[in-house]
Amino acid sequence: MNIYNTYANTAVEELKLTFGQVREIGNKIKAYPNKLDKVFYLSIQDDLSTEYDLILEKYLTLKGKADEAEAVTMLAVKRQHDDNSNKVNQKVLEAEVLVEIKDILTSENVLESWVKITKNYLQTCRSHVTAITGREESDNENS
Repeated sequence: MNIYNTYANTAVEELKLTFGQVREIGNKIKAYPNKLDKVFYLSIQDDLSTEYDLILEKYLTLKGKADEAEAVTMLAVKRQHDDNSNKVNQKVLEAEVLVEIKDILTSENVLESWVKITKNYLQTCRSHVTAITGREESDNENS
């Protein structure tokens, strides 16, 4: 299980710079005085889209690894209890599994929160652009 926890810690470490960039962009959005500056919000939206793609890709990969870690760990814990002739209920098994894979689950939660934060900033930019132009940017592609 150490492999999964190492992977999880590495995934978060690799994105720390990206998290900092998202935080800076969010601060720019909050502090920007001209709420009707379409160019500003479109450029910020472009920057955020890049960061969002990086975080989302890493999150989805980590989520898959977390599911895999949970399944593998559950089998190992069940086998260990079967070998010891210990009959335990499902809640005890799940608790033991959670202890074994806590790092990857924590990392998954961290990445999920950054996906949501970045998505919210993107939505803020889109809302400003929509308020300025009176229509969604995607409508331009359909016209």
